Amino acid sequence: MNHDQPFPSIFIIGAQRCATSTLYGHLSQHPEIFMSKLKEPRYFSHILKAPEFKGPGDDERVNKAAITDRERYLQLFKDAQPHQMCGEATTTYLGDPQALMQIARRVKHPKIIIILRNPLERAYSSYCYKRNEGLEPADSFEKAIKDESRRIKENWAPIWHYTARSKYLESTKQALSTFGEQNVKIIRYDSFVSGPERELSQLVDFLSLKYPFPTSLSIHYNDSASLIPQSRFTQSFKRFRSGVSRLMNGASNASTKKTCSTDDIAMETVTRLQVEFREDILALEKLLDWDLSNWISR
Repeated sequence: MNHDQPFPSIFIIGAQRCATSTLYGHLSQHPEIFMSKLKEPRYFSHILKAPEFKGPGDDERVNKAAITDRERYLQLFKDAQPHQMCGEATTTYLGDPQALMQIARRVKHPKIIIILRNPLERAYSSYCYKRNEGLEPADSFEKAIKDESRRIKENWAPIWHYTARSKYLESTKQALSTFGEQNVKIIRYDSFVSGPERELSQLVDFLSLKYPFPTSLSIHYNDSASLIPQSRFTQSFKRFRSGVSRLMNGASNASTKKTCSTDDIAMETVTRLQVEFREDILALEKLLDWDLSNWISR
């Protein structure tokens, strides 16, 4: 292979469970972009040391799957055409300062893309994802988040950090300070799933593409995308703020399937997590100049 082959310049870095697979699919179909066929290569997170995560299934799904060799990583982009920008998506880079630093050291002019979702939605979606895989040992969301500090201490992979990875302020600040505001595009999950055309149009400018995204895209949406115009969680929060006593009216998020129902979440848990996330959300609101009132109960 060509040892002078450059690293990719487009990085979808997170957050996990925020429709990054859908965005990855859109970018893959743009003629000026070549996205690695492997999503989540994790190279820059483990460039110095191979992963040794200890959670259920982590060895097969993360430790052995991660690309830690430079040649193997660059091989992911060997089929790119000369006119194409190369890109990859690893959603654990967000929240990993070492990974961001490694990208900044090795890549000239990287373009960083982040999608942020209501933190309670994201946390519960991660729990459901592991539950549906049959790997989540806790039989309720409440038990899982109570066990989270132990899991982090024992070095379970980031996907298990349901609430910790739902606090975006510090990781977003790290990305902005590392790469500069002009090189970081931050997308609101709700805006993306309700109107992807608008967000994709902005990405044309952000990535300095010559052509718009195809008007007819053939994307295989996986469950993580949850392409619902207005997420049921957001609707539930509005009902909750209006005094309704249940989180959901029997419907489950598209990512939860039959094994994971939002009816199982205790209202006490919703309230506690809203309090836990509140300060982080308010600070993020100021940082990004976003209105995040639909993420919190004021």
